[in-house]
Amino acid sequence: MTAICLALTKEKRDLRTKRHLLPATVKRAIFTVVCGTLLVLFASPAWADPCSAPTIGPAVNTSNFPNTTPTCGIVITIDAGSTSGNIIATISGSGLPYDYQDDQLVGIQNNSTSVTVGAIVLSGTPTQDPFGFDGDGPCFYSPANCFTNFPKGYVPTGYEGPDNIFVGISPDTTTGKVLFTTPVPPGESTWFALEGIPTIFAAIGENKALTAGTPASFPFGPFTCSGSLEGGITCTENSTEGDALQLAPVNSASGDTLTVSPVAQSFSTFSATNYPTLSCVPYSDFNTAGSPNCVELELDCPPADTDGCQFTYTATADFNIDKSILPNGIGGAYFLGEHDGNPAGYNGQCPTQGFNVNIFESYTATEPDPIRGGGTGNSCFVTAFDPTAQPVPPGQTVSTFFGFEFPVSDTKVNPIVVPLPVPLSWDYNNSLGQPVTNLTLCLNSSGTGCTAPWVYPYLTALSSTSACKAIAAASSPLPSLFNSGLLNFGHGEYTFVWNTATKIKGLSGCQVSVVLQFDSGLTAAPAVFQYLD
Repeated sequence: MTAICLALTKEKRDLRTKRHLLPATVKRAIFTVVCGTLLVLFASPAWADPCSAPTIGPAVNTSNFPNTTPTCGIVITIDAGSTSGNIIATISGSGLPYDYQDDQLVGIQNNSTSVTVGAIVLSGTPTQDPFGFDGDGPCFYSPANCFTNFPKGYVPTGYEGPDNIFVGISPDTTTGKVLFTTPVPPGESTWFALEGIPTIFAAIGENKALTAGTPASFPFGPFTCSGSLEGGITCTENSTEGDALQLAPVNSASGDTLTVSPVAQSFSTFSATNYPTLSCVPYSDFNTAGSPNCVELELDCPPADTDGCQFTYTATADFNIDKSILPNGIGGAYFLGEHDGNPAGYNGQCPTQGFNVNIFESYTATEPDPIRGGGTGNSCFVTAFDPTAQPVPPGQTVSTFFGFEFPVSDTKVNPIVVPLPVPLSWDYNNSLGQPVTNLTLCLNSSGTGCTAPWVYPYLTALSSTSACKAIAAASSPLPSLFNSGLLNFGHGEYTFVWNTATKIKGLSGCQVSVVLQFDSGLTAAPAVFQYLD
């Protein structure tokens, strides 16, 4: 049985394309590679050393190590076929510290033909303590060689290379994510430094450019590793299971890109802080005998993306449920997220168990099983379910939100003739598919003064004109006709009559999307509208 995060569903209405506000930060070439290795025994790479170009300054320019252009102690090489989802990762090098103590220069060589590397997740032993930075990194001594345009709130470690930052460092400093501020394209290389030798290659996050209206696929899968410690370990991504996360942006800006990294979590130890009764969905191909694993999808936008990746898109994550653990599928589906609370930059909260929203929209018990949701900002996501709920029978769908009903179309551009009102009607259920009959209207995005469950309707501009941006700002919250507010017809059926009257001029051709933000965290923008003359 397969499950999908964020998918298209069909139930009681035509197939609808749902759009969600998500972070810059959802996925592709992530490769979970769990390999231990003695790096000091590996042969040096045949290509130019990625660490030989920069001049490392006083950090290594000492009487004990006089070289000003030291070679990499570690080289991580990424190879791929002609398509995404066929990744081979190797770790090699002498393991020689550039300071003759423990600090390592790490080179990244991207020899793939199609994969742009946006992030890698590395781990090491407590003895090596690779992310236990102690203040003597090369960038403290020669900052001219290193990245300096850090996101607001980011505290430099001194080990950053020319184009990366470190996020998601574990409390024991054995694990961390290297997020490349400028993703590494095929054929290119870069470098950074660590406090010690990483012995586990945990994941790779592929970075992809986003184009409004065009789906982008981020396939991922676990790695199969072979070889000996003495001869080196080669880890090959297993992409046969069809794991993938797809995004179809509605209004992404030119130059927007996204990196998605899948990080395995233990099924048995998973505990969502705010959802303690839930379990995570185990991915069959990430599991070993007796050790089922879930996968947390970590979404990052490179800090160089100027708009912070606040765009609207449809997202679908595809994976296979472990049938030996859950032979009948799941019920009570949830799509848990933790969103970045710092709009100026990613604050490094992934991986996490502190999920603060349930962005679940729908689940269909098919192959694959769709679980859909959405949100905003750089985020962590994980699929979860209620172990006490009855599994959804194959072929059936449970949904919280179906999109807008007639006369509004969720798949075509809807005309707006000012001042004619627009009726926005929808159904709203809980994760078991039961109608929510007490939804209330909220007039702010934070829920201040609102009674849960609530919905906050507003506009987002899809056109870049000043008039279009102005109408979006003036229509948040969305005004209702005669201040009628949210109309409750019972059985989970609601209507909001949008008052389109406005004094703003020059709106002809302006496209906007109506966004519904729910207290659960689901943020759906199911329909696009265009102002007419």
